[in-house]
Formats: sequence, structure tokens, C-alpha cells
Amino acid sequence: MHLVLLATLVVAMASAAPAPPASAPADLLASLKAYEAAANRHDWPAVRPLIAENAVIELGDDLSLVGREHARALHDWERAMATETRYSDCTVSGEAVTCRATEQNDFLRLSGLGPIEYTASTITFEKGQVARMRATLSEHSAEVVTRYMQPFLEWANTVEPKGVETFLKPDGSFAFGFDSAMAFKRLLRLYALTRGGGVRAL
Repeated sequence: MHLVLLATLVVAMASAAPAPPASAPADLLASLKAYEAAANRHDWPAVRPLIAENAVIELGDDLSLVGREHARALHDWERAMATETRYSDCTVSGEAVTCRATEQNDFLRLSGLGPIEYTASTITFEKGQVARMRATLSEHSAEVVTRYMQPFLEWANTVEPKGVETFLKPDGSFAFGFDSAMAFKRLLRLYALTRGGGVRAL
């Protein structure tokens, strides 16, 4: 009987405990800027402590990368692709920072598409570390990228299917990593040449 009462009191006290204080908006924005700078330098030793061990990175509606090691693989891909992401017009709600974002990388340069835009990129922090990231590609950018990728993949699967397997999984998602990104770029260069485009060294 006493044990039941004690357990009830413990549960009641836990549920009544105050929530940890929310981070100040200025601190969250500073954390975002630190992450942005380190990621754009492709400096994994600086990025690593800014990523929570069990961070979730959501890529579209049906693909999530969970954990720091998967974040490292994505970082290596973006290093090979010389990806640069810029955040702007940021607002803070609780522990989440939501911004507009633009991205440039070697895929976009080789394809001649120009930077892509995200209407909303939300980064949720826990104790100053990135715990969750989710970005929504603008409808226009999604359409432009899809329009390029479909004929490219049809060509690549005809010309060099084994090469495609190095960077694309059977489910159609990218196999992130430095080497897979370099394989992707090599085929992109060849494809650009078949379309009569000049390709500078990247």
C-alpha cells in the first residue's frame, strides 16, 4: 500500500516538474550560424559537436537519416559536391529555428540549373546541438531538379548501370558518401558533354 502511494507521489512530482527553460532566440540563431559556417567550410571536426548523437535529418517525405554517423556520410557527400547552403529570414519558435534557404552545389553547376530554394528549413536544437532538420524544397526547384534528373538517370542506366549503383540505392535514394558523390559527378560531366554543354573542371 505504501509502495503504491509512494509511486503515485513520484509520478505526480515528475509530471509537475517545470519544463527546462527554452533557449534564448539569440542563442539559437547563434547556434544556427555556427552550424552554417562549419558545414559550408566542410569542416567535419567543427560540425560533429554541433550534431546530436541521435539527430534526425529528414530528406523529403519518406527518407530520414538517423544518427551522427549518417550525418557524417551526408556531410562527406556535400563536401564532394562543394555544397553551400545559406539561411535567411529566420524565425524562432521554442527550440526550433525556421528559415528560408538557398543551396548551390556541383550538381546544380554541372546541370546549369542554378541555386535551388527551400521555402522552409527547420532546425530543432537540444542543448545547443542540432537534433532534427527538415527542409521543404520549393515547388519550382523540385520541378526543375526532377525534370533534369529523369533523363539523366535514363541515360546513365543505359550507358553505365554499374556506375549508377555506386550512388543510387535500389529504392531510388542516394547512397551518401564522398566516393559515391564523386561517381555521381563523373557521370554528370559525361552527360553534360553529350548534351553539347561545355564543362569546366569542378
